[in-house]
Amino acid sequence: MTHLKHVQARGNMMRDQVTRGLTLFTAALLLYASPAAHAQAPSGKADEAAELAAKAADMARQKRYAEAAELYEKAYGLDQAPVLLFNLALVHERLGNLFRAVNLYEKYITVESDPESVKKVVDKLVVLRPKAPGKLRVEGAPAGATVSVDGRVVGAFPLVSVELKSGDHDLVIESPGFGTIKKRVTIEGARERIEKVTLIAEVLTRPEPALPLQPPASEPRVGAQDDDGGVSAWVWVGIGAAVLAGAGVAGWFLLAPDSGGPPAADTTWTLPGSGGLR
Repeated sequence: MTHLKHVQARGNMMRDQVTRGLTLFTAALLLYASPAAHAQAPSGKADEAAELAAKAADMARQKRYAEAAELYEKAYGLDQAPVLLFNLALVHERLGNLFRAVNLYEKYITVESDPESVKKVVDKLVVLRPKAPGKLRVEGAPAGATVSVDGRVVGAFPLVSVELKSGDHDLVIESPGFGTIKKRVTIEGARERIEKVTLIAEVLTRPEPALPLQPPASEPRVGAQDDDGGVSAWVWVGIGAAVLAGAGVAGWFLLAPDSGGPPAADTTWTLPGSGGLR
């Protein structure tokens, strides 16, 4: 009972704020003051969330929507009441952050138990979804690789996230020394598309070295040595001729009857077993 009285007192405080001009989120604030809205939140966190929500509503009344969104984020972190989720979506819609607003509204209709409230938000989504941009998230390697969409550089690896209109877009990822990837991607409103890409390093091939030109064949040279240092074939021919000549002279002297000199012109040669020759 003590907790219920405390919640009712907090509800009275919120009503007083509403009467002072908090008209933008009047219904949501009154709903948030009900005990059912805090069924899952501890008493201390619910109290802090209520105070943050009251400040957020005041910021919204002054059209300070960015500050209101920050306060509602903190309040929802303490107490996951559906009404806080609805208010957070509403201020993002006022800011023009339709991607975020649509996603919050979609989450809201999954946790809200009131059919009438759900129907109103479903009807709102029919209008907002076609207007909402989508998101393209590209991550990969190497670090520093350039990411371009429709010819415009939007960031560099390791991570790029960009909002894009619904439809087809040209994605190009490139880096010096690596290959280039080109891809056509389709973006849907209020949806995030994730692309994971790894560029492959280019392999540089060296040309085969040219074979040296062979010198033209030359005529045989007469000399003491061949090109490889051996004895020339012509030298061997000369040596052979000299040996043969020497052998003939030696045979002449061996066969002579008198070793005193070569035979006279009329000398008769007599061989064993022959009649002789003249």
